[in-house]
Parts: sequence; C-alpha cells; structure tokens
Amino acid sequence: MTVKKIIEDIRTSLECNYTPEEITQFIYILFAEYMNWPKTQIQLDPDYLIPPEKVNSFSQAVSDLMNNKPVQYITGKTWFNGRQYIVNSDVLIPRPETEELCNLIFLDFEQDRFKEIKILDIGTGSGCVAIDLKFKFPYAYITGIDQSSAALTVAAQNAKLHTADVTFLELNVFDPGLWNQLPVYDIIVSNPPYVLESEMIKMETRVTGYEPHIALFVPDSDPYKFNSAIGRFARMHLSFSGKLFVEINEQFGKETASLFKNFGFDKVEIIKDFFGKDRFVKANALLPIKDLSYWHASDE
Repeated sequence: MTVKKIIEDIRTSLECNYTPEEITQFIYILFAEYMNWPKTQIQLDPDYLIPPEKVNSFSQAVSDLMNNKPVQYITGKTWFNGRQYIVNSDVLIPRPETEELCNLIFLDFEQDRFKEIKILDIGTGSGCVAIDLKFKFPYAYITGIDQSSAALTVAAQNAKLHTADVTFLELNVFDPGLWNQLPVYDIIVSNPPYVLESEMIKMETRVTGYEPHIALFVPDSDPYKFNSAIGRFARMHLSFSGKLFVEINEQFGKETASLFKNFGFDKVEIIKDFFGKDRFVKANALLPIKDLSYWHASDE
C-alpha cells in the first residue's frame, strides 16, 4: 500500500469522528511513530510502498482511534514542555495547563534556579511535573509521590529516559501517619484530581473511557477532598519562605483560596490559565515550621 493510499484510508475512516485538522495531526504522529518520517517526507514520497507489517500497525492505530482511544496511548508517547514522555492508561495525559503550572513555579523561583532547594510533587503520575522542574532547577532535590504503584513505574521510566535525578515514592497523602517520612520543602506542587463526578457526562469518551478515573475525578459531595489533604500536609511541610502551587477546578477558585487561608497560608492568589479560567492557586507559608507545634492533623 502506498503512502497516498494509506492517508486516504485514514481520512475516510476517521472523518466522522474527528475534524480534518485532528486527522492531519494523527497522520503526522503515526508516520513519525511507525515510519520515523518527518512531515516533509510524507509529502515528498506519496508513492512509497509501505511494508505490510507497517500497514498492519497503521490499521490497528486507525481502529483504536475509531474507538476514541487517545493517540498518546496508541503510541505510548506524549509531549510536555518540549520533551517527550512515556504514557499509558495508568497515568493521565498531561495537559497544556499543567505546563503552565510548571512555568509559573519557575517564574516565581527563577532567582533560586541554581540553589539546592527541595521540591515535592504530590500525585506525580507520569512524573512529567517533577522531571520538568528538575530541568528548570538542576540542583534541586525533587521528590514525586503517588499512591499508584503502576503510575510510579511510568514515572521511573520517564526519569530514566531523561536521566533526571528525581526520587519517586509510593505514599498516600491521605495518611497523616506517613507524613513524617518526608522533610520540609521550599516548593510543594500538585495537579490533583479535581473534575466533579457529575461532569463526567460532559466529557469525551477518549478521556472517560481510557484515562484513569482515580487521577481525574472527585466526589460532588467532597470537591475539596484532595486540596484539604494537600493543604494540611503543606502547612506542616513548607519552609518559612516556601510556596504551595495547586491546579484546580475553575469553578472553585475562591473556595479553594479560602480553604488555604483557613489553614493559615498567607498571600493566597488565584491565577488564571491562558483561557482566562481560574486554574491555579498559589499560597505562601506564613510561619516557620518550628512554630507549628500547635497544629494537629484535624482542623476540626
């Protein structure tokens, strides 16, 4: 089968499910994955005969796309802040908003980029945030924690891929008994689950059918479940000049900011993403860690 023919078949098969622009991007991605071809070669060699085993790979990929499987899970790869990462259905596909989160942190701590600061990524998933921050802060001691051992396997693979000296630990932030395993940090960051379960019905099948629900959704009855645990933990584990950065549900910017203020954080700020939506909350530690002896695991 020629390049021209396989492209025609891809467009015909996917035209009911995707826009022409999306299909074009899939074609570029699949040719890069299976043929190691750049975009220009696709245009220059329309009559090239694709080997049968490669044709089979294209056919399987098209079948998966017709079933709304994300192309990132088909190839096992995605991009984050200009670097390629391994992904599978055990981890979320990172979004551009999370790239923004990493860039916000860098802007805030640019003066410390060559210092030996300590950074913690809560709910690290594929490890892309922790690894990206290691590139931004090469002398930092960075730890990523997650309750999913399968996700941590992917994170370790990505750290090896990028030769990034990042520590990954299996730890559940909802278990205060484990908190004393971790030290004090200058930066704590998290992109926790924040999509309401009731919002699932509005989402595309390529998300709800393939990405891990444990990393996406929170109960409608407790939308601050993760931020409450993260806030309590961070209140005990941030240095005096430390800062907490959290990605949030756009509906709950003010409420999340109030939550952190009630935990005793200072200068709590809601930051919009490039779509103009409330997407991040940044909070400063108010008191030195040595002055937090009054604090208890429960805020009741």
